[in-house]
Amino acid sequence: GSKIAAVFRETEKGNFRVSLRSKHGINVAVVAKEFGGGHHNSAGCGIKPSQKKKLLESLQSLIR
Repeated sequence: GSKIAAVFRETEKGNFRVSLRSKHGINVAVVAKEFGGGHHNSAGCGIKPSQKKKLLESLQSLIR
């Protein structure tokens, strides 16, 4: 089963709104806060296309 889910929605300006969800006590807010978001198991943030790789790397670090 999945521990973290991330849904990317492209905005009109070419940036992304990202919705993050987690299970098993994984705090996705830690990553969302890096990009201006927040909440423990259900967080969101806005990113530029150039930040997508960093966001994914940050999420991977939560489950290692």
